[in-house]
Amino acid sequence: MAKVLVVDDEAIYRRQVELGLVPDGHQIATAASGREAIDVGARFRPDVVLTDWMLRDDIHGLHVAHVLRAVFPEMQVILMTGFPSDHLRSEAAGVPTCKFLEKPFKLERIQAAISAATAAAASAEPRRSLLAVLEVAVDGRILFANSGAQVLLAETRAGVAAGHIAELFGAQIPNLDAAIDRWVVAHPIGTDPARWYLRSQEPVDGRSRLVLLRHQRESRTGNLALIEMLLGFRDYEHARWPFDGRVLIVDSDAINRRWFISLLESVGAGCYAVESLEHALDLLRDDADLEFVVLDLDGSQADPAWMVTSIREVASRVTIVASSLRNRMEECASLGIPHFIEKPWRIDDLINRLSGRIGNCAECGLPLPLRWPREGDVAGSWECAACGTVYSAVFDHGAASSMLLNARAMPA
Repeated sequence: MAKVLVVDDEAIYRRQVELGLVPDGHQIATAASGREAIDVGARFRPDVVLTDWMLRDDIHGLHVAHVLRAVFPEMQVILMTGFPSDHLRSEAAGVPTCKFLEKPFKLERIQAAISAATAAAASAEPRRSLLAVLEVAVDGRILFANSGAQVLLAETRAGVAAGHIAELFGAQIPNLDAAIDRWVVAHPIGTDPARWYLRSQEPVDGRSRLVLLRHQRESRTGNLALIEMLLGFRDYEHARWPFDGRVLIVDSDAINRRWFISLLESVGAGCYAVESLEHALDLLRDDADLEFVVLDLDGSQADPAWMVTSIREVASRVTIVASSLRNRMEECASLGIPHFIEKPWRIDDLINRLSGRIGNCAECGLPLPLRWPREGDVAGSWECAACGTVYSAVFDHGAASSMLLNARAMPA
């Protein structure tokens, strides 16, 4: 039998699924939001995740799948949606073993889908996880180490059987509270000198926290979006749209349009969402307050260069942001598109791109109250308060109060 995590913001669906699966002997956990699903799933360690695509917070079902599979690579995913589309299927193709279950559904379909996913999980070949993660109790006991973490633990004197974080570091136990905001350096006890970097989260319900490990040879900026979603966004609830102009979303997928509107409206942004370039051009002609265009490069059959040229001919005033499931930054730069965001993205990513905010320190990950200089700005030299990385930047007085001490001005 399997451990199944059911994620849906409608209590009736969660209850129906739970009642339908318990008689089959499955162990069930439930979550009502994306944030709760990640927190519960990281500790429940499911074999199968059954999740709705549209959830009420800024983390949707595919985010949940991406994050939890980065920790548990053999985990199977079943995506529930009342609005299936080719574009959603193409996005889900980036999550191996992702299956679809269209609402409304009968109990027999759920049972069959779970049975197939359980068999697939049982036969999946063990793989090293993308992220190396420990679950650590508040007293320092190691409650769980995933496959990526076990590879690192095997290089220590304590080995994979380490039962307490002190066994890994001796008297030099890293400050896990400090690691909530930035990468903290730690030196495990081993036969060869080594340096790890740690990120952590605040203990959940006062019981345990997740600790992410990276060896010195690994980049600390890779998979940053997944890491932040796993450990928990900070100050997201305080994000507000800092611009006067409205946003136009151009995306051929109706679900994406609905999702992006909900994200933008949640932070106070005025926005439209249209399915085609033709409709976008009509709006750009009629609404002089449109300041930004977020252009999806995956769902349209049109040539990106032609789309960009058409937008600029109609409204040269707008700032274009391109978005794609894969990194197309170089392609966008060649087209003169100043901003690119890779999916999955959250609203802070869009705000940072448009405002020129630096965001997290490239070296240690500490959130910085700095932005890149604009025309007419006089840049100063600033250093990250955690690691000393130097930036030629402008202080961002609109940054969250919790970030203001994270950068220090350097003497001229």
